[in-house]
Amino acid sequence: MNYLAHFFLAGKSEDLLIGNYIADSVKGIAYTNYPAGISKGILMHRALDNLIDTHEIAAQTKELLKPHLKRYSGIALDFLYDYLLAKNWEKFSDEPLQHFSDSTIEILSMYSNLPVEQQQFLRYMKAYNLPAAYAKEDIIRQALYHFTKRINAPYELNMAIDIYNLNKTDIDSHFDLFMKEAVIFSLDFSNS
Repeated sequence: MNYLAHFFLAGKSEDLLIGNYIADSVKGIAYTNYPAGISKGILMHRALDNLIDTHEIAAQTKELLKPHLKRYSGIALDFLYDYLLAKNWEKFSDEPLQHFSDSTIEILSMYSNLPVEQQQFLRYMKAYNLPAAYAKEDIIRQALYHFTKRINAPYELNMAIDIYNLNKTDIDSHFDLFMKEAVIFSLDFSNS
């Protein structure tokens, strides 16, 4: 899961949203330096990353990506599932995607202690109407292309969209099943 899924699974909690957003920049036990709700969001992000990395349904999608993307298939899967969430947003939320995206950006913009990397990406999200624009195939292709260059991957990660287009029925089924379980997992986590 990439940003959109993490934002969505944070529910209505601003603290969980912020924690999910900054989690990749908070290493080890540094999460304890944040208020309780944000700390919980950081831990939630980590738990969700573990869920997708170990889930048998997500692994089926990853197996379709692996022949072309090798060890980078997990990264491509995160972007691909965000694309599918955006594309199928109305299955999961009554709130319009653009409204959700705008309110998410507003909440993140009000938080004054974002790590530098997240401040930079927030500017990028504002400039390119993310995460709402992830519903467009060309935008997710561009995101994958730029991420390929950023991490200097030897494979074009935007191939994930071509693989998806060749395997839509299977991958759509994997995604739907996974997201239903991820929603339940997130509700249980946020209520614990």
